[in-house]
Amino acid sequence: MPRTTTLPTMPTRLSQIRDRLVESGMYIGDRSFCKSVAWHRMGKADRLVVTPSTSASGPATDLPGPEIAVLSAVTQVSSNDYYLTADAGYKGASYFWPDFATIKPSCTNEQPDIEPFNTDFDVVIENLKWVQDIITTDGFILKRGVFPPHTDQYRFKPLDSDDLATDNTEDEEHNSDSQTNELDGIFLIENWPTVNDAAKGGLEGIKKTHRVVPIPVSQPL
Repeated sequence: MPRTTTLPTMPTRLSQIRDRLVESGMYIGDRSFCKSVAWHRMGKADRLVVTPSTSASGPATDLPGPEIAVLSAVTQVSSNDYYLTADAGYKGASYFWPDFATIKPSCTNEQPDIEPFNTDFDVVIENLKWVQDIITTDGFILKRGVFPPHTDQYRFKPLDSDDLATDNTEDEEHNSDSQTNELDGIFLIENWPTVNDAAKGGLEGIKKTHRVVPIPVSQPL
């Protein structure tokens, strides 16, 4: 008889995913996460980097430069403060978005309703606040970061625009052009969807100065 393959149950699969995330050292839902990252000054900005392994040996000159930390968490996208739309709900100039070019499509995340990640959510919040707090200037009470004021739903901004006036290296320009050329026509800035007249007018004003840069927002686990 043909041999059958038994697939893991959903709880088993989710547990395996969590184990793999924890092993990476970059899973924010792990209480030991804080040992894996640190802020490091790179040029004119502070970047969150992977902490060098304590087992590294040899002179410092033999060690590679800081590696940017890529963090992981499993959460649920909230229906509250959801602006992850093509025009981010832009309705005209405001205090936060003075013009269409400055909008940042975003959403907030909340506790998922699946084990084991629902029990990890409080740890995710604690670790994200720790990452934010250790780089905050002493004396500042209202912090500016991934958390909107007075809430534990952290904000996520997976989309960005690329200003053509920004200085880029030839490699960066080549990669950006290649990615743009691979986009389906609906994602080109010339065809970008807008909901109202304010957004439509704002889009017209940046078509010659900006382009769409694809950024992955998720990956299979």
